[in-house]
Amino acid sequence: MLEPNSAQAAMASHGLGTALLEQHQRTGAPNTLPAAIDAIHQTLTVFTVAAFPFQHAIARHSLAVALERRDEPGDLASALHHVEAALSVFDPRLHTAQWRTASDALQRITGALDDRHGPRPRTSHAAHHLAAATPPERTTLLRDRLGRLVDQPEPAVRQATGSLANALVELPLDTYRQMLPELLHVLMELPDALLEATAAAIGGAHLAASDTESRDRALDEAIHDTLFGPQRVRVRDLLEANGWTRW
Repeated sequence: MLEPNSAQAAMASHGLGTALLEQHQRTGAPNTLPAAIDAIHQTLTVFTVAAFPFQHAIARHSLAVALERRDEPGDLASALHHVEAALSVFDPRLHTAQWRTASDALQRITGALDDRHGPRPRTSHAAHHLAAATPPERTTLLRDRLGRLVDQPEPAVRQATGSLANALVELPLDTYRQMLPELLHVLMELPDALLEATAAAIGGAHLAASDTESRDRALDEAIHDTLFGPQRVRVRDLLEANGWTRW
C-alpha cells in the first residue's frame, strides 16, 4: 500500500522491526530476530544519515539491539558499530531519552565484548571487526566510521583518528597489511582536512609501533599497489610529514 522508498514505508518497516524485537523478548521465537534485522535494514535504505539523521540514529540503535540479541559470530561487534553510529547523531541536550538508552546499550554491548575477548578499548574491538570483515564490508565500515567525522571539531577528529590508527597498527602485521587497500581507497574519498588528520594519525601510530620498519614497508607497498600517480604522491607526502618512512 506504500511506495517502497517513501518515508512512510521506512517508518512502517522500522515499526515492524521493533514489534518483532518485542515479540522475541516476550516469546523467544527464533525466527523473529532475522525478520527484525531485515526490516530495520530496509528502513536504513530510506532513512539515511544525510536525509533523516534522527530517524537514521533510531534505526541504527534498533539494529544494534537486534544484533546483540541474535549474537551470532560477529554480531556483537556489528552491534557496537551501529550503536556508536547512533550516538554520533543523538545530542544529549535535545534527544536525552534516546541518548541515554543508546548509551546504556553501548555499555552493555562493550561489556559483553570485553567478557568474550578480554578488556579492550572500543576502537580495538572495532579494529578486530574490520579485520574479520570481507573487503566490501570493510570498505563500508570504514566509510561509515570515518564519514562521521566530517563535521566534527578538530580535537574530536584528532582523538578519533588517532585511536583508530593505533588500534589498527596493533593488529598482527599480516592482518594489517591485508586491510590496507580498503583503508587507502577510503582515505582518498575523504575531504582534505580529514585526509590530512587521518594520515597524521597513521604516521604517529607507525612511529609508536614496536615494528615500525615492517609497518612502514607494508604501507608503502600497499600505496604503490593500490593508488596511482597523484594519489600516491599526496598520501606519501602527508605520511612523511608525520614521521613515516618511504621504502
